[in-house]
Amino acid sequence: MVSGISMASVLALLAAASGAASPTGPLAVGRPVPDLVLPDAGGGAPRSLAEWRGRRYVLHVFASW
Repeated sequence: MVSGISMASVLALLAAASGAASPTGPLAVGRPVPDLVLPDAGGGAPRSLAEWRGRRYVLHVFASW
């Protein structure tokens, strides 16, 4: 579970850094999250939020400003 949370955190960070396209409207509770495909932080194949579809995960978004 910790590695899943860590991966979600890395994906969120990479999304912010890569300038990934944002959804066209606000997210709603109970609606699917838009799929994000981002490079793996370890230099591996691109990773997608769809890999965790059907499982619970925490997407932690952090900004240091």
